[in-house]
Amino acid sequence: MLNVVSDPPGSNLSRNKYLSDEGRRIRFSMLGSVGKGEIQAFLLEWHGHSIAVTSQMTERTDGQGESYVLYSAPMLNGSAAQLFTIPAWEPRNQQQRAEVEKVAAECLVAFGWGYKGLQSPDGAYRVLTPDGELSLSSFTN
Repeated sequence: MLNVVSDPPGSNLSRNKYLSDEGRRIRFSMLGSVGKGEIQAFLLEWHGHSIAVTSQMTERTDGQGESYVLYSAPMLNGSAAQLFTIPAWEPRNQQQRAEVEKVAAECLVAFGWGYKGLQSPDGAYRVLTPDGELSLSSFTN
């Protein structure tokens, strides 16, 4: 299960925070953003690999009039890799790529905005995937 970790403990600065799931060997941290924060760059550390993740966020309204933030499908090795000089990660096969994309999508909705995704109502943050828009409950059920 993903949790927000502060490093050093007790720090309120978002640059000292990251998402972690030690059991699955996942660490996910924000590197920075471009523009007004719509395009965000992250570092996904997964099973000893460092993988740059880029996503674009937009605010949307659902059919019931509720606002939510939608992240685009996570792009691996995109502009985040170039901007932050992270070596490109190459998956062994399509199955591994799909697994990492699913982990990155889960991390994006858990991140939410400023590491608040885990504290927010389900559906407040969503990510667009080939399976449609997914919220946090899509990964926990």
